[in-house]
Amino acid sequence: MNKAHPDEIPALTGLRFLAAFSVVIAHGTAVLMHGHERLGSVAYWCTQASDFGMALFFVLSGFVIHYNYASQVTEGRLAGIAAYLWARFARLYPLFLLTLLGYVLVSRKHFEFWSGHPDEFRNVLHALPYFLFSVQSWFYVPVGDTTLIFAIGGGTPLTWSISTEWFFYLLYPFAAWLILRPRAPWLTIVAVLSWCVLWIVISTSLYNSSTGRLPKQNAMIIR
Repeated sequence: MNKAHPDEIPALTGLRFLAAFSVVIAHGTAVLMHGHERLGSVAYWCTQASDFGMALFFVLSGFVIHYNYASQVTEGRLAGIAAYLWARFARLYPLFLLTLLGYVLVSRKHFEFWSGHPDEFRNVLHALPYFLFSVQSWFYVPVGDTTLIFAIGGGTPLTWSISTEWFFYLLYPFAAWLILRPRAPWLTIVAVLSWCVLWIVISTSLYNSSTGRLPKQNAMIIR
């Protein structure tokens, strides 16, 4: 793997620990205090720590990717981009594929298929192509009585983070070229601000669509 900056950055280790510890606290609290996470309580805020931890992980990942591959992606043309994508693929996909196949083979739905109840396993087969291409977090798809990300079961819902990483891995060459190639500082500032505005609009729209408004009757009951 050709790196422009082969040197390690020890300071990142502490930040990785902070991110990992936040996720552990959030998941541990969610398991131990399930059903007691009242809004505003300590347990509630502990479960929100995973948002901070995962956001920090993504920022660190973006920094490391840019630190190692910026010149290769922007100056190496298609060969440089291909080498970058292959390095990402080799690092993530083999272990992800092995884990995914393990969950499919040992799942209850798989055993029900062989016992003459194939309906639930058909849902697994429906969801499997999305997981194999690591796009399971890119789309909202109802599968049976659940959604795509939960269709296979086991620990597979946690692979949303790998799917999301792949989205940004594929987007990075375009973003790097857009920001680094112009060289003019004002163009870089405009590109960064435009990018931030775009994702604020998209994330806000998705949040509003996912939460929606309470029906009138339900709103009256809550009051």
